[in-house]
Amino acid sequence: MRKLFITGLATLLPIALTVALFSFTINVLTQPFMTFFQTLLTQFEFTKHGFLFLSEDQFLRFLSQGLIILSLVAVTIALGLLARWVVIHSLIDVGELIVHRIPLVNKIYKTSKEVVDTVMTPDSSAFKQVVMVPFPQPDIMSLGLVTSSDEKDKPDDSLLTVFIPATPNPTMGYLVMFRHDQVTFLDMKVEEAVKTVISCGLMFSSVHKA
Repeated sequence: MRKLFITGLATLLPIALTVALFSFTINVLTQPFMTFFQTLLTQFEFTKHGFLFLSEDQFLRFLSQGLIILSLVAVTIALGLLARWVVIHSLIDVGELIVHRIPLVNKIYKTSKEVVDTVMTPDSSAFKQVVMVPFPQPDIMSLGLVTSSDEKDKPDDSLLTVFIPATPNPTMGYLVMFRHDQVTFLDMKVEEAVKTVISCGLMFSSVHKA
């Protein structure tokens, strides 16, 4: 009998200690916020009739603790995301600072970054219109981006500056001058044109003249 009692005690004691420690931790974490959540729940009468075998006060306490724990978890996750975002951007800033201090490399990096920002930003003011132009031969049409806005109403003999991006790297390409009557304006967004170039035409959809 004594051995059975000791065996049962050895089995029950760790469970009891775990439950007690868990309950103590929950109480410590939730106690500072209990008054606020209990008042809030009481106003909305969520716990007015209790729940199952729990009385109104017991249900109010358990529900308040549950909401507090969920709120603490959400806040902790939000802080983690914020910290990661800050750390990543700090590392990027430090990396750019180092690159800017390296001779020659800083000029290449700065130029490349400006080109990428210009080409990859859909709302960029540099490229407003997508066109088809005869390039590199008169009987071959290439996708191009007009480098200035409001060009559609220019006279036919006026010259347009068109950037023809290379595929799959749109940061490289050709800057070519065309007569207005050589250019076909397309009903396509700049972002769609860039995606078409990067995907080597896999994301190309049917387009129409603007």
